[in-house]
Amino acid sequence: MNAWRMTVSCALAASAMLAAGAAAQKKTDKPADDKCKIDFGGNDQVRSAYNTITLLQIGSKNPDDARKKLKTAISSLTSKSDFGKDQNARNFALGQALVTWYQLPGSTPTATAADLGYGGQSGSVNLLAAADSAFTSVETANPDCADNASVFRQQPWAKLINQVGPLVSAEKLDSATTMLNQAMTIYRGSPYDYYFQGQIAQRKNDWPTAATAYGKAVSLVTPEMAAKDSNAAGVKEFSEFSAAYAQLRQAQALSGPQQQDAMKKAAEGYRAYLKDYPSGANAQPAQAGLTAALKASGDTASLASLWKDMQASPTKYTDTQLYDAGTQAFTANQYPMAVALMELGRQQNPYLRPGLFNLANAYWENSQLDKMLDVAET
Repeated sequence: MNAWRMTVSCALAASAMLAAGAAAQKKTDKPADDKCKIDFGGNDQVRSAYNTITLLQIGSKNPDDARKKLKTAISSLTSKSDFGKDQNARNFALGQALVTWYQLPGSTPTATAADLGYGGQSGSVNLLAAADSAFTSVETANPDCADNASVFRQQPWAKLINQVGPLVSAEKLDSATTMLNQAMTIYRGSPYDYYFQGQIAQRKNDWPTAATAYGKAVSLVTPEMAAKDSNAAGVKEFSEFSAAYAQLRQAQALSGPQQQDAMKKAAEGYRAYLKDYPSGANAQPAQAGLTAALKASGDTASLASLWKDMQASPTKYTDTQLYDAGTQAFTANQYPMAVALMELGRQQNPYLRPGLFNLANAYWENSQLDKMLDVAET
């Protein structure tokens, strides 16, 4: 009687989480205590361009007419490279102009410098990359302006990021990557960026990239954001689990001491998830993943401690978690513990056939043949 059936496998469920509700994540109006001081009226060229851009952002019915006006504004803003004390105002206005152009119907991601009105330049211009460069210059000179710039960064980002999820779900990974790269060109401060980056890497079995991306997504979801946005909360929960799983898969490709170190890191990730989400949607595979990581890392002391905690507080765990922990104990040749854990699982669910099959095997190896026969017949 040497057959053995695993009750729970450590598998990463595909996520249906999309950023369909993602929009600008900060206020679109300036806060009362705004510390970003930019004077758009100190230079005639900047003032005129800024006023034109502001009016166009409010609305324009004719895209071609809007481009003509934006071309004039960009031309005045690029007529020279140094605007002296008005450089921040010039860079901020230029970033706004490029974002506004990008969002006009019929616009393409790139345009020639001549069509845009760039003075003294030739070749093509990536609109979002150029806007990012302009805003970054402002943010570097005055970090207090980062929130103000993010308002305009997120306008094209929101439209782009909302197209990534459906492409990932449709397994159009190249298109999803292209769209995501465009979104991240202009705005890299959203957990959705790295959540989708992790999703794409996961589907390509690129586990190191997936682990890093999911970890970044977790770090960007603040408690305030999670409390206000259920989508963001879901991204954090799934990403925290997925970061640990990706680390586990990455570790499985290694060997020797490197694998043990990587498995310890995976175990840390699973512990963090289970601490934050003890009853989370992925608590069951996380528990199985933690057991697998501890076993592979050679941390038998932590593994035994985990089993003892499950034995002492079985109501904290589901029937399948208890059965699966017993399975892991069995594979570690800890037959008395395997019996104890699976008996607790049986108390919660006496009808789980794979669990009962495993319990019968555990009784066999533990020389409890009388109990084995009863369970085997059941």
